[in-house]
Amino acid sequence: MSMITTLIWDSASGTLMLIFAALLFLILLFEPSAKDDKYKFPPGPRPWPFIGNLNILDMHRPYNTMCKLSEQGLTRATQTFSNGVVFSVGESWKTMRRFTLTTLRDVGMGRNTIEDRIVEEVHAHLHPPPLLLPGKPFNPRVNIYSAVSNIICHLVFGHHFEYDDPVFLQLQSRVFSENVCVCVFPADQVYNLFPKLGAMLRNFKRVKKNMAANRYYFSSVCRQHKAELDSNDLRSFLDSFLAQQKEESRNANTYFDEENMVVTIANLFAAGTETTSTTLRWGLLFMMKYPHIQVHAEIERVICKDRALRFEDPKSMPYTDAVVHEIQCFANMVPNNLLHQTKEDTTFRGYHIPKRTPIIPLLTSTLCKLNPGHFLDAEGRFVKKDAFLPFSAGE
Repeated sequence: MSMITTLIWDSASGTLMLIFAALLFLILLFEPSAKDDKYKFPPGPRPWPFIGNLNILDMHRPYNTMCKLSEQGLTRATQTFSNGVVFSVGESWKTMRRFTLTTLRDVGMGRNTIEDRIVEEVHAHLHPPPLLLPGKPFNPRVNIYSAVSNIICHLVFGHHFEYDDPVFLQLQSRVFSENVCVCVFPADQVYNLFPKLGAMLRNFKRVKKNMAANRYYFSSVCRQHKAELDSNDLRSFLDSFLAQQKEESRNANTYFDEENMVVTIANLFAAGTETTSTTLRWGLLFMMKYPHIQVHAEIERVICKDRALRFEDPKSMPYTDAVVHEIQCFANMVPNNLLHQTKEDTTFRGYHIPKRTPIIPLLTSTLCKLNPGHFLDAEGRFVKKDAFLPFSAGE
């Protein structure tokens, strides 16, 4: 009898626990949030307890789900949202952003000096196409990444690598071949919902290990440049940062510290290489998919075959310019963008959003077909569009 009584008691306890859990789940599901009374959020499906709206999310292409749920458009109200170089906020972000833009221009970005470096890189390593055999497929990924990375290295470090340099190849592998690919795996999106599970995810451990290795490498480069710094001969972004750091050495509140230096350099290397190289690869894909869209005739008419393309040439090539802009609009380079956050309580299109609310300003393409005519007028002249935001918005 005692065994039967125990079984009945255990069964009753289990049933009560299930009922209690079900009631708790329903309360969490239907009880209005305290924030709902204070704030007016945009409309959307009610989240489930613990999993939010994970049940309706397309794990392979989450931007498709978010596009369906979102209202249209980014506006100039993005001033209220925090972004950074890349994840900083507040005064640190403002200082680093201002210094980065100014310094990159000083070391050649957008000027003839970097133009010559780009032309040299293209002719040395991308023309003619590497590994190209008649009738045989080849993968241009590594060479495109290496070429773009070397331009970034020239701006940031003041030197470039040989393409077979093992340090250079390992750096690219850690940043692009592993980290970027791993971070978009559906299984690893779970980390964004439950960060404490990170230690259990194998790919998360690999990303963390790669980040530590990259940080160590960038730190060692910074130490080397610091030991050789000549304030009268600043040749790179890193040199300028170190000179500014030296100038503000007595400022206890300076943002030009070791941490900001290493992280900013890593941001420039990763973001600068990834966006540009991915755009070029999308362009190659679209040129194969849409063979009727041809730019060769216009390019050869303007620059002939005896010189390289220069910055001023696109002004004389409206169709080619339109194709490049259309590729940037059509290609899904960073469809989910980077996670932003409201800096303060914000009113946006009649909705009241609390401070520190995560914001995902989607950059996924809504185009169905490549059409350069979007950037041409009736006479075939190039037309600039205010809505052209291939690499996000924000101030």
